[in-house]
Amino acid sequence: MPEDTWYSPRDITKFTPDQIIWLIPLLPLLRSGFYPLKPAESGYTDSPISKRKVKAQAGFIVPTEIATELDSRLESAGLEGVLLELISTIAEMSSDVVSIEIHIAQALGKSFEEIENCRLRALRYVSGPRPKKRDYKQWKQHKKASRK
Repeated sequence: MPEDTWYSPRDITKFTPDQIIWLIPLLPLLRSGFYPLKPAESGYTDSPISKRKVKAQAGFIVPTEIATELDSRLESAGLEGVLLELISTIAEMSSDVVSIEIHIAQALGKSFEEIENCRLRALRYVSGPRPKKRDYKQWKQHKKASRK
C-alpha cells in the first residue's frame, strides 16, 4: 500500500479490503484512542485558523470504536483472522512478506498457496460495511458450496 495512503475516520464505514489492510497495523494506536494524523504535504504543521469547533464526543471514541469493530471481525475469523493480522502487520514493517509467508507455511506444514488463500479468505470475511451474519465456518462452507 502506498505510504501516503490515509483514510479519515469518516471514510472507515465500509471496511473495504484496502481499509482493513491499512487499519490492521494501526490497531495498537487505535486501541489506545488515537487516530493517525493525515500526512502533511508541506512542512507547515500549525493548525489552520478557523472558528472553534465543538466536538459532540471525546476524541478517543471514534478510534476505539473502529478498533473494537475490527478486533471483533478478526476474532470471528478465528486462526485465519490471526494470520491476516500477523501478515498485514509484518507487511507494514518489511518488504519481504513472501518469505515470511513461506516460513509460516512451513511452520504450519502447509503450502504457501494455502496460507495465502487463508489470508485472502479472512480478508474477504472481515471486509464489508457490516459484519457477516454467518459465523466464519458457515460462511466458508457457503462460499465453497456456491462455487460448485
